[in-house]
Amino acid sequence: MIIRFSIFTALLFGYINALSLKEGFIKSLQNDPNILVRQNELNKIKYDIDKARGLFYPTIDLEARAYNQRTSKDSYRPENGSLQRNDEYVVRLEQPIYKGFETINENRIQNARYESAEYYLKEEQNSLALRYVQNYLNVLKSSDLLNLSTESYKMSEDIFKKTSRKVEMGYGTKLEYERAKGNLEESSVNLSIDKLSLQDSIQYLYDNIQEEVKETDLIKEDFNYTLPKTQDKALNFALVNHPSMFVSVINIDIAKFEQKKELKSFHPELNLEAKYNLNDGSYRETNAKPNNQYEIGLKLVYNLYNGGKDLANNRKMKETIKEKSILLDQTKKDIKNALALSWNSYILNQEKLKRLENFVKTREAVLDATYQEFGLGTRDLGSVVDAHLDYISTKRNYISTKYDLLLAHYRVLYSIGILSDVLLEHMDNTLFVNEFSNMNEIFTKNIK
Repeated sequence: MIIRFSIFTALLFGYINALSLKEGFIKSLQNDPNILVRQNELNKIKYDIDKARGLFYPTIDLEARAYNQRTSKDSYRPENGSLQRNDEYVVRLEQPIYKGFETINENRIQNARYESAEYYLKEEQNSLALRYVQNYLNVLKSSDLLNLSTESYKMSEDIFKKTSRKVEMGYGTKLEYERAKGNLEESSVNLSIDKLSLQDSIQYLYDNIQEEVKETDLIKEDFNYTLPKTQDKALNFALVNHPSMFVSVINIDIAKFEQKKELKSFHPELNLEAKYNLNDGSYRETNAKPNNQYEIGLKLVYNLYNGGKDLANNRKMKETIKEKSILLDQTKKDIKNALALSWNSYILNQEKLKRLENFVKTREAVLDATYQEFGLGTRDLGSVVDAHLDYISTKRNYISTKYDLLLAHYRVLYSIGILSDVLLEHMDNTLFVNEFSNMNEIFTKNIK
């Protein structure tokens, strides 16, 4: 009963400390400085939106003056003359009526900037998601390679012990002994290298999540998200849904709004102005009459000529629009190229893994048979070492390809712009429900 409880406690503790792909990505989002800067940028643009809205409202200023005045005659110093005390209060109101659509376009610019910043944040999240997934999978891959190196070392150790016994019994050669010893030393070196590689991969993952983890804490999750069936379908989806596309398109709109905003120079500016001037010093003087002023009216300002600067600036803004359009075309090319590389990796590694799946079984069968015959004395040590090295090399290739294929799937999601949403489970995993991916079957299949 105590043993069962201990096992249950160990399993429960391991589950509590487990780190899923989603949980680790959430931690990465919380700790990545680029993401935090982009989120803060959204807050800053919100204030710019408030400032732009304020352009629709009037400006009201209060000016107050309280002063003493003495006028001296025939003297350089204020020694004679009457002393006057004055209090003046002025309230000014200015309400924009027409500014060449500057206010409307400024509001459009700020709202478009906010929308662009949202997609820019999603673009940064997508890039972080790929880096994080690479580091997460590298830990799993390094762990599997370390297990393989441990297996290889134990096998080399067993070969060395059997060879040593043969030499001690007098029917083993010194060459066999030295080769078995060299094979053991090589396995020891590879084991040390894989241990260091695992620690490096864990450190890279730590850089993302800022939390100490062990390779045993990571969960080998199934890839349960369907992919587009063809590269063309994936590209069509990316050109409509990729955040980089939204950023580029919105930036063109912003450039157009800015160009329209600058057209204010070709339009008059009309404001409603009101002023109330209260001179409160009259109450200090006998028989003085109040001197208060009330003004209200319209103010029109229209620039007739400024040396052609407005026309030049307008042409410059149109060139900016062309520039943003060029950048949109470049974004399309970048997405297409990135998707092509991801798709090629996806297809090639899928085919490679299918072949390696059978090849590693063959290598293992050859090793087992050679090792048995070596025990019977019908095979020499060289054949065993060669079979051992061939098996380990093929198995390492298989493990690497398995994770390369899994990463290729995530790279496809990154290339079409939805990797971060997939990790956060913000996307329906049946989006490409009619498509087919056998990654789950390949990845979870148990290969000895």
